Amino acid sequence: MIRARTVLVVESSSDRGALAAALQDDAISIDTASASDVALAKIASNRYGVLLVDLTTARLSPAALSEVIRPLHPRPLVLALANDRRDLDADVIHGCLCNRSDDAFVAELIRDCLATLGDMHAAAGATVAERPSDLTRR
Repeated sequence: MIRARTVLVVESSSDRGALAAALQDDAISIDTASASDVALAKIASNRYGVLLVDLTTARLSPAALSEVIRPLHPRPLVLALANDRRDLDADVIHGCLCNRSDDAFVAELIRDCLATLGDMHAAAGATVAERPSDLTRR
């Protein structure tokens, strides 16, 4: 089951924990992955409300990421940290951050996304498992 307040942070083993530590909050469940095969398996489980994927260090190609996310329903909100956004599929990647200089800023952005998703669910009387993409079809 998808949990709207669950975040998967995909970053390299050398960075592991930096973004997750910045996201520490009792109301947010955080999962991490550093290996691309583990990350793709976790993403395929479709239980995350938000994915934060550092493509610059996680050795995860945009094509592989898109291939796993595209068939998911409902899809998670996906934010990518990447040096170049040209290879990112706009129908799968919802936002791109080109600079990872401030983990606190990225964490605040994630919190804002989660709050907005929660507000949308509450306003529409949605269940936790529903997403904005589901709500627009009603």
